[in-house]
Amino acid sequence: MDDFNGRLIYTELQFYNQFWDMKNPGHAVRFCRMNSPFYSGEKWAVRWFSSCLNSNAEWELEPIPSSRDDAFYTRCRFETLEQAVETYNRWQKSNLKGEYHEK
Repeated sequence: MDDFNGRLIYTELQFYNQFWDMKNPGHAVRFCRMNSPFYSGEKWAVRWFSSCLNSNAEWELEPIPSSRDDAFYTRCRFETLEQAVETYNRWQKSNLKGEYHEK
């Protein structure tokens, strides 16, 4: 999605977990690059359905934009894609034991 100045304001990368793919192929974890008037610069969100991953590698419901506060943005927005992926990998390793097997 572009704004009227042609500047990219939203990018989404989808990651399909092997375990979920076997049962629900449409349930992707999305890594979204975002700009917002509520914080400066670009940040990354990790989303799955109506939840987002926080910095403690826990899923929480993502409130509508008008209900988000600074604490939410601090917990649930990442400065870089690398931080977002690292946090998702931490969640995956601690929560998919016995269910997820790398090939």
